[in-house]
Amino acid sequence: MPVATFDSTVWPESIVQVLDENHLVVISDHADARRRFALTLTQQLDLMEQTQVISIDGRKCVDLPSFCRELETKLTIPSAARNSWWCDLHSVIAVLRSSSPGRRRRYLVWNDADTMLNADAVMFRRLVNALFAVAAETEYVSLDPVVLQRVVMLGGLKMGEYAEDDRSQFNRWLLEETDGTNDDPKESAFWEVQNVIERPPVLVYRLDA
Repeated sequence: MPVATFDSTVWPESIVQVLDENHLVVISDHADARRRFALTLTQQLDLMEQTQVISIDGRKCVDLPSFCRELETKLTIPSAARNSWWCDLHSVIAVLRSSSPGRRRRYLVWNDADTMLNADAVMFRRLVNALFAVAAETEYVSLDPVVLQRVVMLGGLKMGEYAEDDRSQFNRWLLEETDGTNDDPKESAFWEVQNVIERPPVLVYRLDA
């Protein structure tokens, strides 16, 4: 996976340009550095017209319901799904697909994302796969007007190890959305986009490099 060194002399403009083509994983051993990065990036993205920025406090996200509680005040949830959309990943995928912000760009900035990775690695990889795949669908599969969706995830040592794992969802699609054990791409909820895009477009930045 490509790894870049943080360069404060050209940031944040260069980071915003990176997000035109990639999702971003930001690794640092220092929580304060990650939060400063997330805050500055969010402020920069907020200046862009027709852009929705969704900030996720990962310290509160240990499972799917707690992650969805962070999302539900910022996404348009269909009325029929409001009481149960967070109960399973398939419902979350449906909401992500249907809740168009009516803007040209949507950025999800998920700080302390390794909190869920530590608490429930299986759900973490399934959720990451869903976020990346829905983003790819809006660009390459959907017939609706293109909405650029990008995910910025920030974490520490554990997420750095995950990023280096060739089997992680930063490096490959999860072929079988339920448990990752089936090698038939058509068993995936995202088989169509996986036939179009070889792997998730993810770039890793190490702030401490």
